[in-house]
Amino acid sequence: ATNTRLTLVCYDDGPFVEAVTVDGYETADAARFLTVTVAGASQVASGVSPRHDGTAGTGTVVRPGVDASYGFSVEDAFTVVEWLEVDGVNATNDTSNDGLQVENVNGNDAVLQNLLVYSWNRINSAGIYIGLDGVTLRNSILHGNRSGVELTGTNAVIRNVTAGANLDAGFIEYIGSGHTVENVISVGNGSGFCC
Repeated sequence: ATNTRLTLVCYDDGPFVEAVTVDGYETADAARFLTVTVAGASQVASGVSPRHDGTAGTGTVVRPGVDASYGFSVEDAFTVVEWLEVDGVNATNDTSNDGLQVENVNGNDAVLQNLLVYSWNRINSAGIYIGLDGVTLRNSILHGNRSGVELTGTNAVIRNVTAGANLDAGFIEYIGSGHTVENVISVGNGSGFCC
């Protein structure tokens, strides 16, 4: 109602040790959205951005503890999440824990970009789980997970994403349709199962 864009900026003061949930914001449309990002170079006194460089341990990290069922959950529509590392090394639930999930009924049309998601490798787990409609995932790396990306929503757009060394598959569609998948790499995933 206030025609506001809200940006939440994360810094590298140590890992986030609890799961992060975006829920309760009334994001109206693509022009009035919420962004969770990592500080750019101009936002840091040293001039060195805490954004990852594509390798684990080089950026701002979400690394929840033992009982975490996810690292980051997007539950509001028109939410942008970018530049985070989401590390599942400590999340030792036996089943069903995802690095980043978009699955609450209000989370349609989220944008996930420039992410590094790894070590979400328990049974029925994925680096990124997309359970809603119109979600965009781009410019991200997913490795060492059970599956790189699991899809159950419709009309997802996946571009410029690398899924490698995941225990099962790089990309899995359980249900859903209408996805656009372009310029992806799926390599070295378990049992030779790519997609």
